[in-house]
Amino acid sequence: MADLSSKAQTLQLKHLSDSDYPVWDSFVASSPQGTIFNSSRWAAIIQEVFGVEHSIYAVLERDEVAGGISFFHKKKAGLKVVTRLPLTPYNGVLFQAPRGEKDQKVSTEHREIFDLILEKFEKEFHFVHFALHPSVTDLRPFLWRGWYTLPQYTYVNSLTDLNQTWSLLSSSLRRKINRAEENQFKVFEKDDPTLLLRFQEMSYAKARLPKDLSGGQARREVVRPRSSIPTDSVERTRREFGQRPRRGARQPAPGLGDLQAAFG
Repeated sequence: MADLSSKAQTLQLKHLSDSDYPVWDSFVASSPQGTIFNSSRWAAIIQEVFGVEHSIYAVLERDEVAGGISFFHKKKAGLKVVTRLPLTPYNGVLFQAPRGEKDQKVSTEHREIFDLILEKFEKEFHFVHFALHPSVTDLRPFLWRGWYTLPQYTYVNSLTDLNQTWSLLSSSLRRKINRAEENQFKVFEKDDPTLLLRFQEMSYAKARLPKDLSGGQARREVVRPRSSIPTDSVERTRREFGQRPRRGARQPAPGLGDLQAAFG
């Protein structure tokens, strides 16, 4: 137990500057939770397109990155808001790859990293909304701090056996694919992101969901209200940034839960 306590004292949270981004990107590439959506390159694109602010919190252990989060934020209705954005499915906390430690030690370090980041968010922002990678399934740091969690799920299909993948699709989806082939639909590369955004709007309209270009589709959503914030401001921000998607009726793949967080 003494070793775990000593380790907790070596963890420090740092708000990274632009000069630290190469180190961050190297960490993202090595993290089991790392994706292009956590990289500084993706952040630069999002900033240019949507005009939001970007920050990275890194948790350091003896000057080495042990965990962290890349996120986007802005002011809305007088509140400081952290939100997900379109085309960014994951923007949650990342951890360094295990180095042969026992599961208990890894789990303890992850909780300590979560605590540092969540405490910083609670002090600096009024509302926080993010989605963790599917491999992160321990919700105790959020529950212990009074956050609210809403589980949703990620589906992973193998492309190595297309016949098996086809058999796992629903009959309605197979009919849609067959119809697309009959109509000679084509897949091609294009640099115009407005086409994808338009497709997203059409999908929302078909499902009778409000357009939510700030990223309302979640895996697990976390909302923690503050009594010091005016209720009307919180509700306006929650409606704009934290709308919850409808739950699907399909069963999830085992162990593939995600986490999305909204703090307001």
